[in-house]
Parts: sequence; C-alpha cells; structure tokens
Amino acid sequence: MDFPQTSLHGVKTNVTLCKGVVFCMVRKKYDKAFKMAAVMQIIDEGKKVSHVAKTLGILPTMLSRWVYEYQTHGDEAFSGNGKPITNKDLEIKRLQKRLEELEMENEILKKFQAFLKEAE
Repeated sequence: MDFPQTSLHGVKTNVTLCKGVVFCMVRKKYDKAFKMAAVMQIIDEGKKVSHVAKTLGILPTMLSRWVYEYQTHGDEAFSGNGKPITNKDLEIKRLQKRLEELEMENEILKKFQAFLKEAE
C-alpha cells in the first residue's frame, strides 16, 4: 500500500507499507532548489560539506555528489529522478579519442603485417 507523497522544504518522501515486514525503506527526493541551496552553501559561503550535511540532515557523500554534479554540469545539474546527466560533448570527445586510438592500432597492425610478408 502506498501513501501519498508529502513535501516539506523541497524534500519529498514516499512511504510504502510492505507486506509482512515490520519496517520499510523510506526514500527521500530532494528538489533542484533544495540541492542548489545546499551546494551554494559550500561553493559560495565556503562551508564544509560535513557541516552543511549535518545541518540539513543528509549524508555528506550525497552532498559531495551534488557539488560534483553542479561543478561538472552547472545549471543543467539536478535534472531529476536520480539519473545522471550525460554530457553529449564529453561523450563525443571520449569516443573520438577512442576512434583515434583504434585507427592508430589498425595502422600499426597493417605495417606489422606488411613487415611479416617482406620477411618471408
């Protein structure tokens, strides 16, 4: 049985009643404004991650991940649903680099094959 979502200060909580289980996991969802406010306390105000996390009642590792995501993606960070943002430009650059490496390996193998034919 699912209970309705409750929201307080940008924190949404889903509570699920589990069949035959005494306790259930409660997953909190934080909206973009809440995450931005937390991240800005660290970036702009220079507060420590551990202090801000303790004040907000969240794990320092989660807050560190939010800071990293904001530094990596800027205003596009925190798109929602816990799915990391894929930066298409970075992915294209990574794939181009891999393509260059494979082409170079291919050229080396071709030269080696020609060398072996000459040695025969």
